[in-house]
Amino acid sequence: MPRLSVSTRLAHVMGIAALLSIAVIVVSFDERAPFPGWIAAGPVLATAALIYCGAAPGALSSRFLSLPPMVFIGRISYSLYLWHWPVIVFVNYSGFASDSTATKLACIAASFLLASLSWALIEEPVRRRRILQSRIRVYGAAGSAAAALALSAALVIWNAGFPGRVPPECFLLGEAALTAAPCLRGATGQPPSFLLIGDSHAFALSPGLFRAASEGGLSGLQFTSDGFFPGPGRKTLGTAREDPRIARALEIVAEHPEIPTVILAGAWADYATGTNWKGRLWLYEDDIATAGSSAENVALFSRALERFIAALPERQVILLDDVAAGRDLDLNAFVRHSMLRPGSREDAILPYELASERRAVYAPILLALAEKNANVTFVPVFADFCPPTGCPLFAADLSYPIYRDGDHLSNQAALLLKDRFTELLLPDLLAPASLSCSCPICWPRRQEGDARKARAGSDRGPP
Repeated sequence: MPRLSVSTRLAHVMGIAALLSIAVIVVSFDERAPFPGWIAAGPVLATAALIYCGAAPGALSSRFLSLPPMVFIGRISYSLYLWHWPVIVFVNYSGFASDSTATKLACIAASFLLASLSWALIEEPVRRRRILQSRIRVYGAAGSAAAALALSAALVIWNAGFPGRVPPECFLLGEAALTAAPCLRGATGQPPSFLLIGDSHAFALSPGLFRAASEGGLSGLQFTSDGFFPGPGRKTLGTAREDPRIARALEIVAEHPEIPTVILAGAWADYATGTNWKGRLWLYEDDIATAGSSAENVALFSRALERFIAALPERQVILLDDVAAGRDLDLNAFVRHSMLRPGSREDAILPYELASERRAVYAPILLALAEKNANVTFVPVFADFCPPTGCPLFAADLSYPIYRDGDHLSNQAALLLKDRFTELLLPDLLAPASLSCSCPICWPRRQEGDARKARAGSDRGPP
């Protein structure tokens, strides 16, 4: 292969520019960057420029990268890549203050130490043939690993993934939602009288809703899919189109003109801010604006949800609120944390202020939509779910978890919500025409409605 010919002067300028570009990218890229995407061209081109400059003898960038510390980092780079993420995960599980500078420096030091050890004790002995000295042993070890990986993949494919995790007909993953029919749940032999639309949060609360419907002699359809927000016109920044499941949801509504009521539920705080409880950020755009921050996402959320409601003028739309969310409600994190630092179930509580802060982002928007649209009702099922002392991970008797992860109800807790759904929703589902009243929140027991409407109307977070 012929060597590239590069002038030394060009190599000096281009190499320094490439190094500076990579440094700027390292410190400026964060979770808001649409990566991967077109923005990935920056680090790719800068790296290509460095490689190109390496053809010039004595280039400044080449001399810098030839310094012993840089060479050593290059040698352990693959081990460093493998080790840094387990170190970060371990720190998060152990409960240390992962955002502190001291913890970050400790993670870097631990990653370098582990990478150096694995390079010296594993990579180099294999590369230098100090272990697996013959080709037969190398091929045998590699073949065994490949066979084990292939067998694991075959089992997953054979079983169509892990179907036991969710009822496949009621929680539609990915493109399955574009063609599958909604599932019928509730009282046997009864025609559906409502349609539940939403994401995994809607799916999580559905056992209690449909148990209440079944005992009340009602049935309903369910269309729930992972991460599904019914918001026409809003796109994730960097994507070419809006979620095609929105059109499918409206299609299902149109296919069932006999169903008078549509219930919407979801991770409203996530969709409003673009930030989930784990801290990941998404930015959105519509035909009016492009969000540049989490706060700017809120207006796009409101417009998108209003568009969906506007597409249902002949239906009664019930907006349900959402549960609290946070690391303190993650059952998996609690178990892992308890293995490292034993703790009691009584102490697993999400601070009330954190729950109120996330709720205050979306609850006023849902309430405003109910005030603006005569066919919309906002029912805050979870308004008093968290007491002022905080949102507990476990039930009062500590016998079962209320959440299965940081933002989803457990099946046990959802079933115990049956009475709450019966009280708040069932009368409206039995008589949807009565919801054409002038009040923005029409509670089922209207003779007791004044106090209830006052509580709902002032809802700005868990009381």
